[in-house]
Amino acid sequence: MLLAPAVAIALMIVVVAVSFWAMREQRLAQEELANRYLAARAMVHAVGGQVATTRGEIYRLFALLGSYDAKRIDQERVGLRNQLLAIGTTLSRTDLVQSEDESKLTAQSVAEIGKYAKKADDAIDMATGDVNIGVAAMMSADEQYGAVVRAINEIGSAVDADADQVAERTERTAQASQWLIGAALIVAIVAALSVAIVSARATVGQLRAASEIAGRLADGDLGARFAIASRDELGDLSRSLDRMGEAFAPRRSPRATRI
Repeated sequence: MLLAPAVAIALMIVVVAVSFWAMREQRLAQEELANRYLAARAMVHAVGGQVATTRGEIYRLFALLGSYDAKRIDQERVGLRNQLLAIGTTLSRTDLVQSEDESKLTAQSVAEIGKYAKKADDAIDMATGDVNIGVAAMMSADEQYGAVVRAINEIGSAVDADADQVAERTERTAQASQWLIGAALIVAIVAALSVAIVSARATVGQLRAASEIAGRLADGDLGARFAIASRDELGDLSRSLDRMGEAFAPRRSPRATRI
């Protein structure tokens, strides 16, 4: 009698387990997106902003070369070069990579920043001697700055691609969990109905047989037996009634049987 509810409960447990698995996968993916990729993207933007700010300082120093003495020019020039090199060092030490390709992109960006630091430093140094030569050198430094921007953007694109893959994986997990939950619910309903129908048919058949035996007993046939072998409540009841029929049935003595 309790088989159908037991099957339904077991399959509902499966549904709950699938739901917990899906929620766990989504939570892990969201944490990965927030803790890794958003932080990596923020770092890439920060590096790009720092290089752009340093470039502005380089142009400021280049425009004020005539107003500063040689000592101050050297101090600021060295400071700007070291600032760019420090940005490259920070980028190289940041955990941005997920693959060998991204590691190469990071190394390339660091190298491009180093080249830009050298060309900008050389341009300022040349401009202290000849402004025209310094302007030509600064144009070359600007071309190198463009290479730095492209390299940093490539890292950002790679980080975005990895984040998109995680988001797609999360979406696939959510869709798969929805299909699994729906399938489990359908299986639970079908299984519960099937077990209920089979159990009901068996019970109805046993009740009909018991009704016939009860009718024979009512007609005085005390030798009729229910003989229901099931181990459920109906089987227990039939066995009790059989014992009651045996108790009231007339018994023949051994002597009368021999005659």
